[in-house]
Amino acid sequence: MKSIQNFKITNLLLSLVIFIIGLILMTNSSFIIDILAYIIGGFLGLIGIIEIISSLIHKNDNSSTLKIIFGILLISGGALVAIFPNVVDFTIRIIFGGWILFIGVSRLIIALTIKKVDQVGFKTFLITSIIMVISGVVILISFYELLGLLLAIYAISEIVNYIYFNLNKKKYSTVFDFEENITPTKNKKIIKKEIKEKEAIDAVIDE
Repeated sequence: MKSIQNFKITNLLLSLVIFIIGLILMTNSSFIIDILAYIIGGFLGLIGIIEIISSLIHKNDNSSTLKIIFGILLISGGALVAIFPNVVDFTIRIIFGGWILFIGVSRLIIALTIKKVDQVGFKTFLITSIIMVISGVVILISFYELLGLLLAIYAISEIVNYIYFNLNKKKYSTVFDFEENITPTKNKKIIKKEIKEKEAIDAVIDE
């Protein structure tokens, strides 16, 4: 049974965005992290203030007490993020590191799937998937300076995969069902036409 697999344009665009983020972080990552911490902290604090003001305006609302508590928690969380930028750094590592690790494993599965139909493709995906897995693991434990570099390396690896896969889709059709080849949902006009035809046939049968 063939599995569904495809590399969409969103894969390419996301990789380009991550590559740009990687370059930015490579220039002065600690400074960028601090700025992000202030922005996120301020944003959370602003939402918290809005929640509290909203709850005070609508005092008769049964959920006003919960909104006040939620607002206080948001303000406290925003303050902690602004005071301790490492919280942002940790979150970025978990999100990016986990995502890249997941993509790396999925690309490794593709490599093993196409091994019989394309040896060159197998080696390409194998190498890039190993790079991704290593990058994902190291991002989870790396220093600021390495974060941007590894994001850029991941992005380049994924761009290579995107280009190579789409250039060889015809060759991979024996092992993959591409999503755009799946029969699309019939439009409403066709469905209505089929219903009318069925009703006409049923009417003839009933007679």
